[in-house]
Amino acid sequence: MKLQISNCKKAAVQDGMIGLFFEDINYAADGGLYAEMIENRSFSFVDCYGDVGDYYTKPAWGYGWNATKECGEGRMEYVTGSPISRVNPWYLRFTAQDAGQGFWNKAYDGIYLEKGKTYTVRFYARAAQYPEGDITVQVTKDGRICAQAEVSCIHAPEKTWQKWNLYEAVLEAGETIRNGRFTISLTKPGTVEFDLISMMPDDAVAGVFRKDLFDLLKGLHPGFLRFPGGCIIEGNTLENRYRWKESVGDIKDRRTNFNRWAVHLTSEENGWHTQYSHYNQTLGIGFYEYFLLCELIGAKPLPVLNVGLACQFQSYELVEMDEPEFQEFLQDAVDLIEFANGPADSTWGSVRAKMGHPEPFGLTMVGIGNEQWQTEKIDFFGRYQAFEKAIHAKYPEIKLIGSAGPDITSEHYDKAWEFYKKEVPARDNFCYAVDEHYYVKPDWFYAHTDFYDEYPRDVKVFSGEYASHPISGMNLPQANTLGGAL
Repeated sequence: MKLQISNCKKAAVQDGMIGLFFEDINYAADGGLYAEMIENRSFSFVDCYGDVGDYYTKPAWGYGWNATKECGEGRMEYVTGSPISRVNPWYLRFTAQDAGQGFWNKAYDGIYLEKGKTYTVRFYARAAQYPEGDITVQVTKDGRICAQAEVSCIHAPEKTWQKWNLYEAVLEAGETIRNGRFTISLTKPGTVEFDLISMMPDDAVAGVFRKDLFDLLKGLHPGFLRFPGGCIIEGNTLENRYRWKESVGDIKDRRTNFNRWAVHLTSEENGWHTQYSHYNQTLGIGFYEYFLLCELIGAKPLPVLNVGLACQFQSYELVEMDEPEFQEFLQDAVDLIEFANGPADSTWGSVRAKMGHPEPFGLTMVGIGNEQWQTEKIDFFGRYQAFEKAIHAKYPEIKLIGSAGPDITSEHYDKAWEFYKKEVPARDNFCYAVDEHYYVKPDWFYAHTDFYDEYPRDVKVFSGEYASHPISGMNLPQANTLGGAL
């Protein structure tokens, strides 16, 4: 290989042309950018199974939680009956036979503490049968107490209803540790119910984003942020799709959803069940937080919407365009723009304002579908036209991003460009840019440095997803080569 480096600049790159794509894959949101340190905080996780056209889940309300054994083992029950939210109705009913018994959380491979930093723990608790005693919150490592706080429990008079109460404690790290254990215990025997147990570092940006990762994203100076992902927008099933309306409002009222990547690499050999089977989405980073993130890092928001299709690679499920249910997808698109840009007294603008942002977010672009393509059974072009008509009837200024399908080498790609080029002359706002995805070998990139030189400029190209794969397959660290990086 001959490498020639020059300081001679060629064509100028406009500001805003390079940006970020964010998807909750590889624990990028829960367990990653989202600063929440507790896993399955609302006792709502499910265990995921299945393959194309046949996905299902089993309850795993207690995933990530275990009883401590240092003072004997208390009883852990996952129940419902008086939930803090009907959206996530399950909660933990813990009974301690002796003082000091408690339970701990696996916390995305353990708790990380940095010496001198503080962390806020919040949880709902109900003293069901706990007439006296308090609650201890700890982070330990190999039996050492690294951070601890005592929480005074609210005890209602006997023969009255024991209410849910929100508790808060601040933990200060006495040392830096990895793989620590988060523990809650009772100081007396009794039964207490718990829900929405949270632990957040106090330096989390906006109380949401892990500071180190946020700083890295901001340091890239992105022009845009495409969210909330690719395939998770569609879901393995339509029930599993990303519904933006379920991702806004109070976090206790955001319905936990299993992640589309929880069934990644399932096969008959592994019983359609893998190490990722408990990968769930708390939606702690929802559409409000995505818009907020864009504002904080100086990027234009580019949300992508489901067009009534589950993942075309992983499912056969869809809503036909002539079915009444299809109107829900169109309405979600129009309502999203109102949520982002509408006045504070509008229906969805008021939701945004109540969450703390009365001013509009300034949304200018929306993606129609993730990685869709036209088939004999799926009229994606018709779906795009329906979304374009519904959105531009109320918001003609919104720029729409279309889909060219899953690659740039097949007839799907050629047909997509034919469709957009045919429609644009009649309505110049019909399609602002076409979203192209390509996962190819390094040689393809080397051979196609002039790929876009002869493209017409009336419809822009949006390279939404691309990667260099020296080796075919997934989860292959050995594929991270210098050749691929170049």
